[in-house]
Amino acid sequence: MVFHYNPIPVKPVVCFNRLLLLFTVIFYYHVSYCQAADDYRTASSGNWNTNATWQRYDGTTWVNVNGVAPNTIPNSGDGVITILNTHTATVTANVTIDQTTINSGGQITVSSGITLTIANGTGTDLTVSGTISNAGTITTTGTLSFAANSTYTHNRNGGTIPTANWNVTSACIVSGVTGTTPGGLSQNFGNFTWNCTGQNSDRNLNGLLTSVNGDFTVASTGTGGNVLRLTNGTDLTLSIGGNYVLSGGDLLLTNNNADVTVNVTGNFSQSGGSLDFSDDNQIGILILNVTGNFSQSGGSFDFTSGDANVTRTPSLNITGNFSQTGTGTMITSTSDADIVNGTITFNKNGSQTFSIASQTNLTYVNFIIAASSTLELNSNLTLTSSSTNNWAGNFTINSSGTLDARTYQLLSSTGTGAGTNNDFVLSSGATIITAENDGLQSVNNGSISTSITNRTYSSAANYIYNGSVTQNSGIFTTSPTTNQVNNFTINNTGGSTGVSLQQPFAVAGTCTFTAGVITSGSTNLLIFNDNAVASGANNNVTNPSYVNGPVRKIGNDAFTFPVGKTGAGYRLCAISAPANSTDAFTAEFMRASGSALGSITAAGLVRVSGCEYWNINRTTGTSAVNVTLSWSGLSNCNSSVYVDNLATLMLAHFGTSWDSYGANTTSGNASAGTITWNNVSSFSIFSLGSTSASSNPLPVKFTSIRAYKIAAGNKIEWTNATESDIENYQIEKSTDGIVFQRIFTEAPRSNNGQSAGYSRLDDNNTSGTSYYRIKATMISGEIFYSLIVKVQETSAKVDIVLYPNPVSGKQFTLQLSNTFKGAVTMDIFNNNGQKILTKNIQHPGGQLSVTIEMPFSVQPGLYYLQASKDGLFTTKKFMIR
Repeated sequence: MVFHYNPIPVKPVVCFNRLLLLFTVIFYYHVSYCQAADDYRTASSGNWNTNATWQRYDGTTWVNVNGVAPNTIPNSGDGVITILNTHTATVTANVTIDQTTINSGGQITVSSGITLTIANGTGTDLTVSGTISNAGTITTTGTLSFAANSTYTHNRNGGTIPTANWNVTSACIVSGVTGTTPGGLSQNFGNFTWNCTGQNSDRNLNGLLTSVNGDFTVASTGTGGNVLRLTNGTDLTLSIGGNYVLSGGDLLLTNNNADVTVNVTGNFSQSGGSLDFSDDNQIGILILNVTGNFSQSGGSFDFTSGDANVTRTPSLNITGNFSQTGTGTMITSTSDADIVNGTITFNKNGSQTFSIASQTNLTYVNFIIAASSTLELNSNLTLTSSSTNNWAGNFTINSSGTLDARTYQLLSSTGTGAGTNNDFVLSSGATIITAENDGLQSVNNGSISTSITNRTYSSAANYIYNGSVTQNSGIFTTSPTTNQVNNFTINNTGGSTGVSLQQPFAVAGTCTFTAGVITSGSTNLLIFNDNAVASGANNNVTNPSYVNGPVRKIGNDAFTFPVGKTGAGYRLCAISAPANSTDAFTAEFMRASGSALGSITAAGLVRVSGCEYWNINRTTGTSAVNVTLSWSGLSNCNSSVYVDNLATLMLAHFGTSWDSYGANTTSGNASAGTITWNNVSSFSIFSLGSTSASSNPLPVKFTSIRAYKIAAGNKIEWTNATESDIENYQIEKSTDGIVFQRIFTEAPRSNNGQSAGYSRLDDNNTSGTSYYRIKATMISGEIFYSLIVKVQETSAKVDIVLYPNPVSGKQFTLQLSNTFKGAVTMDIFNNNGQKILTKNIQHPGGQLSVTIEMPFSVQPGLYYLQASKDGLFTTKKFMIR
């Protein structure tokens, strides 16, 4: 028997003139859709037993059925029967068929009280690519196959779903049940839908539905509060290969003491109706596993409203994302204290997200982040407070699990007051990431609100701060070791301030510096325990990362202190390994004049740095160690070379004076390097020094030199960032920028190593352009000069002038015209378009000349300066050598 043409693949029939060659074991078919005499097809929609519904193939052509043999109504004794696309054949009298195909778009409708019998013939006896709507009875002694995208609708009360082979995309829709559950549920369905709008009593599937390879959907269980139960006391595992969709009706996993597990390979989606795990007075183990995403936009989800005589924890395990929106609610509504809140476990091997629209729509639920999973909060999460411990909300991060709280919070439903029995547990080996301004915890602010009663922060957990604005660490207690963490990471991109410690942090593992500055203090120290390491401290242009404040190292391992200072960048110092594991050293970098601390008494030491030193103290122990200091481009006290002769460069020590020095090894050059003094046993302040009066100037740092015209003349302003050992300043003037003459002398104000600013008025107005520079004479007789600035008198419009260009070193001068009078923003970009510096200038009007100091880490190359004011932009290109 052969098959008629239909749009789905069928077994190829080899016709007389279409036989192809067979090569080795590979077959090639050319399918010829052939008809044989006594085949039937629909001519139109109609009653199965009406002649006009059918055509018969007489061996030559299709002819209309007329009731005269052999052109009679088709049955199982005839050839292939095909229901064509758009045609519906309605069975109103009992009929037996085989070798029948329902094409896509075609349909057989079995009327109520009527039996359609599928007899056993050759091959598949009924192949469905379209639809069967059954309000009667379908009896099969043959084989029934539902192909891709086909549909079976069980449009009757009770009865039996015919046994069939179901394609994963086929659909079995139960729509006619009122008071009797159909049979035939123990099959491997494709998609399975329960949509019984006329259901008038609770229905029980008796644990027979165990395999849905496609989507499982519950759309309606009637309008009277009737329930569809998956089982009634029989243990059940239901495997859903697609999605679990609940749009209406009431679905109950079990109403008796049974263990039920539902495994969903796809997503769980609830837009309406209700899902209850159990309402029995003795519940079993109830688990819903969702491999995909969980989303709830409507309806109710109840972990259980039943009772138990032993502790029970209904569970929802999610590998995808969790989203609750709209009016959807989730609760554990039991009154039995043996039942713990329903627990949601996030168990993806990777990242998943959590968001809820209304904090009150998710109550009496616990949360667990499993190992290897990272949960990212996209909303706050409120834990329910309750005087019954089992019903108070808990949140646990298991070892190797991670909570990325971002800028959201975990709260208690009590609001600002302390909750009752809530628990937050950050386990040993777990990780928490916060971008909150107040860090982990600051009363009711921070990632973990103190409204949660019990908060456990393991001292063996990992803590990451990754905010985009300035953050505080928060104040919290770790256990079992107070103020200790395992790994500590700063990745704050919020600018120079970074994270301020509000309590000591002792690192047992690794402190990773990615971006941002940790600000510590004498009380709120950053401490590295024995064998702890610092990694990644850097002087990146946009987000340098180091400790702005003191750092303590405990142990007998060599250590490089990741210290620096805001405005001066990362300025490391280091020690070799102490003798004992209990030895402790504390170090801090200071951006201030070392020479201002006191006199030099060590024979042969000529001078020490006028702009920086390190305070390195041996806090515990008696070990002597090698001490290492560093210098870099940012060490420069002005545009002059800071280090130019490694042979005469020294590492100097200050007790009550600069009393000793040494240098066993040096490395690097004028741009960057280190110097080490071995076997140091006396600790306090250390700095770079020189044994030569003609090298290693370690000089004055001029900043903010500018000149501009006012009504009374030309105003000259300058700042010495580290004023120390200055004899005097001289303001020098030139008309050509080459030959300068002194016009004023200014005495130093403090000489205490701190910043000091000055201004003078040149009222001797000369025509044309005036050039100015500041000459600083040291007590030692050394002389240092600032950059040159100028005031230009011209009627021509000059918006902005940058000089010198190319720039040597890290400073250059800008001259702004009256066009930019007022607040001006200067942005400097590298050739990749990355902003590396922003400077705000208040322009008093006229011609203003001001110096700009580039970041220490800037590299030679092409750069762009953009001056902007009130929407007006001017861009200048310049080179740095």
